[in-house]
Amino acid sequence: MLGLELVESGLTAKKTVKSEGLALPVAKEERADFISGALTRWKKEYGPDGAVIGLPLQRFSHQLIEMPAMKRNDLKKALMFELEKYLPLPVDEYLFDFVTGPVEAGRTKALVLSIRKDAVREATNMATAAGIPVLSVRCSALIALRSLLDLSGQKSVSGLFVNATGSGYEVVGMKNSIPLYLKGFPKGTDISRELERLTALYPGQVYFMGNIGQPAAERFGARKFQAVTPGALAFTAGGKQELMPEFLPEDLARTAADPYPWLIGGLAAASLVVFLLTGATAYYKEWNALRAVEAKRSAVHARAAGLLTERKKLDVLRDDRKTLRDFRGKSNLAIRALSELSGALPQEAWLINLSVDDKGKVEIEGFTGKTSAVITALEKAKVFTNVAFSAPILAREGEERFALRMEVEGR
Repeated sequence: MLGLELVESGLTAKKTVKSEGLALPVAKEERADFISGALTRWKKEYGPDGAVIGLPLQRFSHQLIEMPAMKRNDLKKALMFELEKYLPLPVDEYLFDFVTGPVEAGRTKALVLSIRKDAVREATNMATAAGIPVLSVRCSALIALRSLLDLSGQKSVSGLFVNATGSGYEVVGMKNSIPLYLKGFPKGTDISRELERLTALYPGQVYFMGNIGQPAAERFGARKFQAVTPGALAFTAGGKQELMPEFLPEDLARTAADPYPWLIGGLAAASLVVFLLTGATAYYKEWNALRAVEAKRSAVHARAAGLLTERKKLDVLRDDRKTLRDFRGKSNLAIRALSELSGALPQEAWLINLSVDDKGKVEIEGFTGKTSAVITALEKAKVFTNVAFSAPILAREGEERFALRMEVEGR
């Protein structure tokens, strides 16, 4: 089924002008000409300014990947390397976008959706051939989810969302309105059986949209909503919105300011500041404690005058001093390494992983425009020795991913 919706934008609101549903030909080779013809007719009759295209979930691959919190543009570069583990073809052959969850301990989970570039180009070519500019290309399942959140009136939704389409079911598992699970099921699937399994993994309310049988709705105590996906797509025209990843090819994209990277960058910076302040506070307390022990040791030594009892007190304080020194050295090793790395690494370099053991061995992973500059900077830093590669350099689109190991001086 091909759904078409014409929306007119006013100064304060949008309204639907025309809706049309068209049954697609059974033969797949006839569908492209059929859709192009329908768009050409709409162009002549209504003269739309642009088109927002929604593609079914079955066209996308999707993964939930945990990553360090960073600016959105930097996170997208890092995901280019991570996606190589999941996609059957080279990353260059895909368009991908992502939705991120809340930042916890400096890390976040990204739900990444990927789609073949030729699949997107096939859809956009139909619109451009009809003379209609393409404004946006999005996943219809997340469009339907956005409509559900708007219709439910709830700020935070957890549970399952089932969108029934003409070809099957699109299921989304949510926690606090963030999608963590996506899967498409073909028509004829026993959806009740699948939902029994998924409700244990994603507890909360079950929401249905589309043509769902009443027995299934009653069985899960579900809430049913009615919304038309083409209409929801049309109403999203005019900019990127929450839970709506974008898959518009670069040559069709319009330049627009996006505040989202500033938000992610602010959260990442705040997390780093909290981490450094916590470490500095702990270090200061230990340093003060060590000074106090040193003062007591000097006082006892002055009063000892060869007395055995005073000598015992001095030995005890010496042991305490050694314990505190060892504790300070071990507890602040990671902070010391992170502090030195922050000052030594070039500004264009980003870390995505850092590990420090109690023997002072450090391993880092990240990406930069030039790995040799990172090596030179680390070798100049007096605190690191034996800087070496732990894995080959991976290069893509002017960025290099590096993996290095080294040792902290004096450990």
